[in-house]
Amino acid sequence: MARRDIAIVGYGETKVELRSGRSSYDLAGEVFEQILNSTGIAKSEIDGICVSETMSETSNPFWPVYMAEMLGLAPAWTQVNGLGGASTIAGISRAASAIRDGQCTTVLVLASDAQSSYPPTEQGAQRWEFQYPTGLRGPVGVFGLLSQRYRLQYGLKDEALAKLAVTQRNHALMNPNACAKLKTPITEQDYLKSKYVSEPLRMLDSVMVCDGANGVLVTSTENAKRLGLKKAVYPTGYGEISNFNGDKATSDITETGFSVAGPKALKQAGLTPKDIQLFTPYDDFLIAILIQLEQIGFCGRGEGGDFVLNTDMSYKGTLPLNTSAFVAGIPDSEFSSPQQLGAVLAKSSQCQECLVRQYFRFQAGRSETAADKPLIRFGAYGIATAVSVSHFTGLEHFPSDVLVGAALGAGVGLALPAVHDRPLRIEPVASADYGGLLVSGAF
Repeated sequence: MARRDIAIVGYGETKVELRSGRSSYDLAGEVFEQILNSTGIAKSEIDGICVSETMSETSNPFWPVYMAEMLGLAPAWTQVNGLGGASTIAGISRAASAIRDGQCTTVLVLASDAQSSYPPTEQGAQRWEFQYPTGLRGPVGVFGLLSQRYRLQYGLKDEALAKLAVTQRNHALMNPNACAKLKTPITEQDYLKSKYVSEPLRMLDSVMVCDGANGVLVTSTENAKRLGLKKAVYPTGYGEISNFNGDKATSDITETGFSVAGPKALKQAGLTPKDIQLFTPYDDFLIAILIQLEQIGFCGRGEGGDFVLNTDMSYKGTLPLNTSAFVAGIPDSEFSSPQQLGAVLAKSSQCQECLVRQYFRFQAGRSETAADKPLIRFGAYGIATAVSVSHFTGLEHFPSDVLVGAALGAGVGLALPAVHDRPLRIEPVASADYGGLLVSGAF
């Protein structure tokens, strides 16, 4: 039976942004604040930190130490992982080992990067001699080769990749933290018409460089009880292998370490692929999802395309894929009372409308259209009203405070569109005595 002595008791994430201009430290600070607020634990309880290597901070040999300093932590155990996209999951495993060994009690596991805002670090190694001269400047070229090899071996079904692209985009549309640039619906035809970037890889196959961060808080189940943390996730299986087949001169590029790590994790948890109800693979390129499905054991080699086409991988399907949606995208969405839920929803009208949109999509089984906007807006007003009522029923405000605030908010809301529609002129002005901008309009 799988062990349940380690618990993940907190989670935080930022919005995913393109060229945010923020640093990895700033992004990590936002995640840390979310975790502290949602768990309610004191910062002094955290005595371990585990960070992932980054593209924007990798040149800093003191990266984890600086991060601890920026967050105001004095860890007894520090770890940095350089396993790329697998680093965060690896961090949870390493944190569990450190806790079991008594090196620390509670670990903050962080992944934070601002790759699109800062120049990336040169990876070097064999790239200068064997990759760069042939034009393989990065993952796109390498995955293009892998995709070509897979297509020659098994056949690559474009319609399966198109379904994956649309499924994941639909799930991203439901996530308030998804990158704004990608919050546009796509169809399977859009995928098939997207340009090749490294044939047979298309633009809509590919990962986009961006900025963002997430993190979890890991401790022992016993310590979680001491801290009064009742909500927890228990990691029960883990598998890892690096440089798979790296000792072989002519290894098959389509054979990956997932064939080792996946079955190992399932065995450790006492599960089989048929027991899995949600699949969240690393998806830098769509071909990677097919390979993981095959080599973890959901289907046989070369059968990934058929498996995708014959399986409902939407959030309501038999094997939901990278859902990343619902209220989980709202910061500090852990709540155990109406007042705590109200605090989340009162942060902004976007939070209120987001909740209504997600409920609408769940019930209707589709995204909203322009015709649905009045219904969604009415629902958001209803939530805003309920939040207002909860403020004075919860003895946080007098009824008069709520009524005055509602009146002021309604007044500003009605006035701004009217002002916005009027002509507004902004122009530079300068004289011998002054300079600046002149803003004028008709009111």
